[in-house]
Amino acid sequence: MVYTLLAAPPLWQSLVKDPSRIPDTVEELLRLIPLGTNSTFPRVAGDDVDGSWGRINAGSVVYLDVFAANRDPAVFGDPLAIVPGRNGPKHLQFGYGMHHCMGAALARMEIVTVLEILVARLPGLELAVPAVEVPGVHGTILRRPAALPVRWPSLR
Repeated sequence: MVYTLLAAPPLWQSLVKDPSRIPDTVEELLRLIPLGTNSTFPRVAGDDVDGSWGRINAGSVVYLDVFAANRDPAVFGDPLAIVPGRNGPKHLQFGYGMHHCMGAALARMEIVTVLEILVARLPGLELAVPAVEVPGVHGTILRRPAALPVRWPSLR
């Protein structure tokens, strides 16, 4: 998330200017950024389901793509845009219903706290290289920076 924010300096500066926007920004980034392997848990269809893709028969094993669902243009207008405070349906990053992650509240709190500390202590934080030059790990499920070269002009 820090990479994403620093790769979009106006977004980072909006949090520096108004840290109260951090929780809404975190929710939007949770929708867009894959945090783990939540798309790989198989489910069994309880009923026949018909859709534009065809039919899924009851008893079939299905792998739901949460990442695609969180970017569905029929659900999220302009789905690749970062829109803090986006109204409408909630993302599925932490699952849903009985499969909702028990640690979701803790994860949110940790992410919000880290960002609050960074914007308070290092408001001038910026990428030390162009965003396209940040080395990445591009796995099947998880994509993340392999390193995050940053600099800051001054400390508070």
